[in-house]
Amino acid sequence: MDSTKIGKRSKKKALELNLISPKADYGLLNISCNEVNATVSLNGLVVGFTPCVLRDLPINRTYRIQLVKGRKKAERVIHLRGNDIMNLSLELK
Repeated sequence: MDSTKIGKRSKKKALELNLISPKADYGLLNISCNEVNATVSLNGLVVGFTPCVLRDLPINRTYRIQLVKGRKKAERVIHLRGNDIMNLSLELK
């Protein structure tokens, strides 16, 4: 047994963590309307039916949301910012 190690304290370095929240690069859009199963288009592409949630949308962009059911329509242009959860309620007319 090595007598030089007896009675000595070990020197451990403290681990320091810098936990910074990542910058949000995507937003979320919650779309509803006065009728169920209206076709939802985002910038001209059909993406679902109401009610629906569109996730992982790139931020700092402008989007045109169109809802159509039969002859009834609704449209809105929105600008999605970072870490946005936007609730969008439209009325078909």
